Amino acid sequence: MWQWHGAADWGAMGLWMVIWAVVVVLVVALIAWLVARVTGTDGRSRGGGREDDPAEILARRFARGEIDTEEFEQRTEALRRRG
Repeated sequence: MWQWHGAADWGAMGLWMVIWAVVVVLVVALIAWLVARVTGTDGRSRGGGREDDPAEILARRFARGEIDTEEFEQRTEALRRRG
């Protein structure tokens, strides 16, 4: 019947545990990468080729303090005239 082979079995079991841990980490990393790529959370929009609305970009720049009120109003008015 079954016999106990001592430390050799523990070494093999440890190796399989490491292999499974690596497989699980790779699967989780792949899923996270795919979700980030589809949702565009890496800073670029990739979900179907849709670009950000210029007014949204302008509003985000204003909110971050990259442009002042005067420049925000001027650019907003220019966007309204253009489209």
